Amino acid sequence: MQDRLAAFPRGGVPGLVLEASAEYSSMGAMATWDGSVAPITYGGLGAAIHNVASQLMALGVAPGDRVALFAPNNPWWSVTDLAVMATGAATVPVHYTESPVAAVQLLQNVGCKLLVAWEGAPLEALLREGVGKLPPLIPMLKGSPRGPSLEELAAKPQVEHLRELEDRLSAIGPETLASIVFTSGTGSLSKGVMISHANFLHQAAALDHSFETVPGERSLCFLPLSHIYERAWTLYLLTIGMENWYVESPLSVVKALPLVKPQVCLGVPRFYEKVHRGVMDKVGKLPGPARKFMQWCLATGLEYNQLKFTGQQVPKTLAAAYAVADKVLLHKVRVAVGGPKRFFSAGGAHLAREVEELFLSAGLLVCQGYGLTETSPMVSANTPGAFKFGTVGRPVKGCEVKIDPATQEILVRGANVTKGYWGDEGATAELLRDGWLHTGDQGRLDEDGFLAITGRIKDLIVTSGGKNVAPSKLESILVADPFIEQVAAVGDGRSYMGALLVPAYERLEELAEKLKIKKESMEHLLSSPAILEFYRKRIESYSELFSKHEQVRRFVLLPRGFSLEKGELTPTAKLKRAVIESHFAKEIEAMYKGLAGGSTKDAAAAPEAPQEEDPGAGKKAKDKKVKRPRGRS
Repeated sequence: MQDRLAAFPRGGVPGLVLEASAEYSSMGAMATWDGSVAPITYGGLGAAIHNVASQLMALGVAPGDRVALFAPNNPWWSVTDLAVMATGAATVPVHYTESPVAAVQLLQNVGCKLLVAWEGAPLEALLREGVGKLPPLIPMLKGSPRGPSLEELAAKPQVEHLRELEDRLSAIGPETLASIVFTSGTGSLSKGVMISHANFLHQAAALDHSFETVPGERSLCFLPLSHIYERAWTLYLLTIGMENWYVESPLSVVKALPLVKPQVCLGVPRFYEKVHRGVMDKVGKLPGPARKFMQWCLATGLEYNQLKFTGQQVPKTLAAAYAVADKVLLHKVRVAVGGPKRFFSAGGAHLAREVEELFLSAGLLVCQGYGLTETSPMVSANTPGAFKFGTVGRPVKGCEVKIDPATQEILVRGANVTKGYWGDEGATAELLRDGWLHTGDQGRLDEDGFLAITGRIKDLIVTSGGKNVAPSKLESILVADPFIEQVAAVGDGRSYMGALLVPAYERLEELAEKLKIKKESMEHLLSSPAILEFYRKRIESYSELFSKHEQVRRFVLLPRGFSLEKGELTPTAKLKRAVIESHFAKEIEAMYKGLAGGSTKDAAAAPEAPQEEDPGAGKKAKDKKVKRPRGRS
């Protein structure tokens, strides 16, 4: 498999897919989980790439041009992407959830030749905002009132351009621009990262080297293709004969998994955390003896699979115990996520260790990795052959990582590194210095070469006392609590740390019923002294994991969660701090003035939470004097 990438292939990325389309012509290449778009075989994919590319050429698309893509996940997203690259042009994905104002600015920034778009409310909003500012529009799917769609144009080629298309494929080189991908970073301004064919092919070689994939097996595509994480994986699997099943909205993934039964699946921590929370919620609601038995099942599964996945001998007594645990509980976790997996992949943010352990208990390995848009994206990854929980794995093949001894910043070098930002020499010079890409993230490499992320330089909160706090550490620990859905740490320029907490509302309402608190409104419930005291105790229970200056002193419970639609989250669910702090400025001020929320030092006494509301599965804090409601290691 690796030999195919020993030299740069003719046609770059689309060239490899066209080779796969000939080799696996009768096999399925693309489908939608709900049947909303007709399935496409590999033979059909190859024909569609040729036909769409020739039609784009007839519309004037030339090598070096940019073509924008504005659509949710679906097979024709990938067909368009590959056809654009086959012409020698570059694809410019725009997040389908992007605000119209920002989307218009991004498109103007790169000067796109065409805009291929999905019909729907987001497109209508984009067209209203972009009057006179947008390139010519081509609808993606047939049935559009705006004229011939890309799907309809793909029915036949522009024959006179097919020979020229072969010349263009031959002209694609390692440094040919394949895409401009806008960062989904937590700042207010997105940058256009230039991704070459060599960048994408580096990722394919790294995946070939570290992961076992089988032609004909399925992958579920539910993370946005406009983000490079899902996109690079999709391009790779279409070069090796796997079948990609597309989910238009991530909200449908729970329904799609047991229907599609993929052997491989990518996800962000939020997805895995929800599965973990669902299991632990059910376990926590059981009566004492049943709850203890289920906790035994999880512990037995973890012990068994830690030995199995690391190639160690499993004692017969443990194997027998595992058979019982699997029959009672663990197989249900696998069924919920669509059956056994070769591996799950996790990226985009920190994944708590207890989440990794729950999945492994059920025989499901989550390979947490690390990367950036600017590194195409993989820098490091845990793999089935080499994994260590609590880390993001070893650097992938062809990628070198070192830690700046002065700042602990992670520096990267390799064929996965971008040439820079489109039209922004200053930002490029700041990113690429002395032959290394400066990630802005802090980390450490252990004695076995595994990378752990410890913070982010630019994301540090600096208190008025000059103390630096990495909010991601604080947030990742608190968000693992079953009563907390989202967390945003605040405290920049303040004398101590505070937190905006989004409760797990369903569990909160169940708690209120057991504490006999009448819910007049959500706001009323969130200001209840008993509820505030309950959250105070949960937050304080984690204090042993933080230095004194890192500990949360005040908090406020929010009546709504942070959302992508309001611009408070990136497409991969990272917090946009500046936006959140702007939207909740009144709540933050009231919190620090002691007029709202609760304090971990001064909150009034209130009833203890019912014991059955705590599903912590037997893990103990390092300091036995502190009883934590849910352990972490």
